[in-house]
Parts: sequence; structure tokens; C-alpha cells
Amino acid sequence: MKILKNKLLIVTFIILFFVSTCCFASNDVAPIAEGNTVEDVSNDENNVAISPDDVEASFQFISDDLYRVDNDVVVSEMVDGNAFVVGNNVTLSGEINGDFFVIANKLVIEENSYIYGSLLACAPSITVNGNVYDTYALANDFTLGNIGYIARDAKIASNSIALNGTIGRNANLFVNSLTFPDVSENTAIGGNLNYTSPSEAEIPEGIVSGDTQFTLEVVDDNGEFDIASIIVSCINSVLSAVLYSLIVVLLMVWLTPNFIQKSGNIMRKKTPISLAIGLLVFFGAIIGAIAFLFLTYGLGSAISIAVIALLVLLWSISETVFALAGARLLANKLHKDKNLSIVLFTLLNVFIINLIKLIPFVGTVVSFVINIIGLGFIASNLIFKKQDFMTYETTAPVKEEKSEE
Repeated sequence: MKILKNKLLIVTFIILFFVSTCCFASNDVAPIAEGNTVEDVSNDENNVAISPDDVEASFQFISDDLYRVDNDVVVSEMVDGNAFVVGNNVTLSGEINGDFFVIANKLVIEENSYIYGSLLACAPSITVNGNVYDTYALANDFTLGNIGYIARDAKIASNSIALNGTIGRNANLFVNSLTFPDVSENTAIGGNLNYTSPSEAEIPEGIVSGDTQFTLEVVDDNGEFDIASIIVSCINSVLSAVLYSLIVVLLMVWLTPNFIQKSGNIMRKKTPISLAIGLLVFFGAIIGAIAFLFLTYGLGSAISIAVIALLVLLWSISETVFALAGARLLANKLHKDKNLSIVLFTLLNVFIINLIKLIPFVGTVVSFVINIIGLGFIASNLIFKKQDFMTYETTAPVKEEKSEE
């Protein structure tokens, strides 16, 4: 359980990056004055956001999401949306009215730059001198400059972290070396500090307004904390699930092509029913097998074992079935009905699902619900007729014919 908890920061960043197309910019922001103190921030929830009205509007305006890939990338515009950047050296000197997703070798958030959403960054070197709402970062060296401001929460995994600026709310850190300035009126954490490290950091008095919780992390033979080993462990478990799903989906393409064709419509039209059916099948099979075993005084043990074994088999492929249904629905919308596209979309879904499963507590609940729905999809395929799922595929052509007449 401790290992799973320690993976949370890393896994959270990876998940948010891979499902970034589901993130949208928010216009619901409240002003925060430049001279606010930590007490103002911690006592007034309305002061934890950043207002674009406080910044001089002297940037080129982009009314859309921003995508850039280059060796050196400078984002100097005002982006009314999310920004997705990959580069060697990345610099933000403008404003982003959404989330900022970055993969780089060096990332610098300059003074007077604003991110009204979350910063989600993976870079060996990260320096924040500007203003950010929330921060999720995976780095080797992370520095929050003395004029840097994180309005709400910071979740950072890094070898070394230097906090010279201000964090308005909570800081959750996974770190080898954590440092603060000896004396600074501008340096503070407005909420709680929770950090995991091989050694306890020296925290000056008054730096943290809330509670401080330290968790000792076991180090390697060199006395260093190895974030890479955790990443490799996460990737191995996810790739193992993807490989298993690849085998399952290839067998399904070969053995059950009819189910492949209608799986997307099952998800579109029968998901709530499938959830109920999945729960009924899951608990019904377990209770029924146990009841049959007792009612036959053990003579029906072979049948009971067979029922449980079948349930285990269906449970093991139910995640893939859920991912397949989502892939088929996506393929229908994109008009990519070839089996290769469906297989690739399925593996992508399985990849994202297994990243989510790595999150402590939340992952367990999500995994159970997905498996139950997948089990319901399998049962729905046996209960409902094919015609029940083909309506929306034939509706459009019929309307077109009527309009032509």
C-alpha cells in the first residue's frame, strides 16, 4: 500500500498527460492581487485564482488550443485554451487561459506569465517565476523562484526541490532534497505540506501555515531516491496488461466478429443496463455457486467450481471488452472501421485504464466498475439481438433518401 501511495504523483501526471484531450480551459476565475499574503490566500477561498484583468493585455491573442513541437519553443502569446508543447528548451512568457502540458529538457515559466489552469510538466529542469493555478510536475530539479506563485496546490516529484516562492494552498512532494530560504517574508505554503523523502528537511519556522507531514522513503544503495525505478515499475505493469489485452482482442476479432461490430452500440445505448446486468451476473454467479454447493451437500462441487472458473475467465477479459466497446464507438465516429484501427484504439483504452488503476483507492473503484460493465457487455451480447444496436447506423442514410425525394 505504501508503494502505491508513493506512485500517486507520478501516475497522476502521466494520466493527465495522456487524457489531455479531455481537459478544457475554464473561464471561472477569481482575482488575486499581486501583493496578497499567505494568510489572505489561506483564509479567503476566493483569492486562490488568478485574474487576467490584472495583467496588461499586450500579447498576440490565440482563440484556440496551441500545439507546438520544436527544439526551442517560446510561448509569448495569450492562448484562450490549452497549450501542448514538446521541445528541448521551452519558455512561457505569455498567458494561457487553460492547462499547459509540457515535455521538455528545460522549462522556464517567466516573470509576469500566467497559467490560469494547471501546469503539467515533465522536464529534468523546471523553473517557475510566473503565476500558476495548480502544478503537477515530474523533474530532476524543480525551482519555484522568489517571485513565483502557485495559487492553489503543488504536486511535484523531483530529485531536488527549492521552494523560494509562494504556494497558496497545499504542497504534496516526492523528493530527495527539499530546501527553503533561511528567511523570506514572501516564502510560504498557505496550506499543508506533505512530503516523502529519504531524510527530513530543515523547514524554517513560519514557512508552513498548516500541518507538516513527513514520510520516510527507503533509498537505494547509493543513498539516493530513484524515481526512475517507480516509473519503470508502473510501465511494466501497464504494458503487461496491454499485451494480455492484445491477445484477447485478436482472438475476439477472429472468433466473435459479430460482437466486434455491435460492441460500440452496446456501450452507447446499453451501458446503464449492462452495469446492472454485470452486477447481477457477478454476485449471482458467486451466490449461486455457493448455494448450489450447499444444497447438493457437496455433490455439485464440480459444477460450482466450473461456474466460478467461468466467472474468473470472463472477469479477466471484461476490461478488454469494455476497452473494445469504447474503441468501436470511437472508430464509428471517426469512420475508421478496419480491424487494425479498432485493435489500436482498444490497446490505447487499455493503456489509459491501467494508468488510472495505479492510483491508490480511486484506481480500485474504477477498475471494479469497468470490469462489471465489461461483464455486462458480454452478457448483453447474449441477451439482446443484433437489431437492437443497429438503429443509428441506418438512420442517417434513410433520412438522406427521404430528403432527396
